[in-house]
Amino acid sequence: MNNANGSPGNPWIKALACAAISVLAIWFLTTRYSCSEPPVKEEPKEEPKEEPKEEPKEEPKEEPKEEPKEEPKEEPKEEPAPTPGDEHGESGAPKTGPDPAPKSGEGKGSGSGAGSTQPKAADPEGAGEPDSDPAGEAVGGLRVEGTRLGVILDTSDSMTRYLSDLRTEIRSRFQNPRFLEVDGCLLEPSSQARGELPRGAPAGSSERESVMDAIHELVKAHGVDSIYWFSDLEDERTGAALRELAILLAPSAARPDGVRLYVRSTGREVDSTLGAVIKQSGGSFEVLR
Repeated sequence: MNNANGSPGNPWIKALACAAISVLAIWFLTTRYSCSEPPVKEEPKEEPKEEPKEEPKEEPKEEPKEEPKEEPKEEPKEEPAPTPGDEHGESGAPKTGPDPAPKSGEGKGSGSGAGSTQPKAADPEGAGEPDSDPAGEAVGGLRVEGTRLGVILDTSDSMTRYLSDLRTEIRSRFQNPRFLEVDGCLLEPSSQARGELPRGAPAGSSERESVMDAIHELVKAHGVDSIYWFSDLEDERTGAALRELAILLAPSAARPDGVRLYVRSTGREVDSTLGAVIKQSGGSFEVLR
């Protein structure tokens, strides 16, 4: 290459100048862009927050409601249908006469006093004595069980007004009841317990000296399975007599089922000692007011 005067220049100088210019150009460009544009900061990537999983709400368990137990309904008992022509009585004919004797606590009946039911009418075919029902027959307010009934009646003056109707009622309920009578209701040891012989009664008489003598005879001589004692209980009852009574009524080899005692009073209540003897025998008692 030639210089300004037309002489050729040094080629090495020219090459160095070109290189220097190139380096300056590159430096200039680099500096310009690095100053004008601030370096871009790389923002940290925000990791997506994991939303908390909503736990399924546990629904409250519904406790099973206990259904009210239905109480069993008591079926009405069927009344036995009356036999033809027997709408009032138990043996084929209407009952007549005074009203039945009141139960315990109902008060004394008017008229005859006992107010007991009249006898059952005879069977149309002429049957004789009524059959005793082992399941029990109603006498006044008591259901008396047994097939061989012994009856002890208090014949003191205050009791006589009841006796006629009561005898009729018992005969209509039981077959061949055995009646014995005692003046009063004193309960003391029997003649046998005192080592004495019972005082003899006139032939055919049902009167006896004491209540315990009458009970002793009904159990030992007549073999009854139930005793119905009707009195006002106004007289004394000794401890010795009550112990003897309990022994007489208790089951034994001769009487495996024992003897049931039924007491109906028109006066005093049955005391606890006599009541225990009655209950132990399987019987019952009532007070006629």
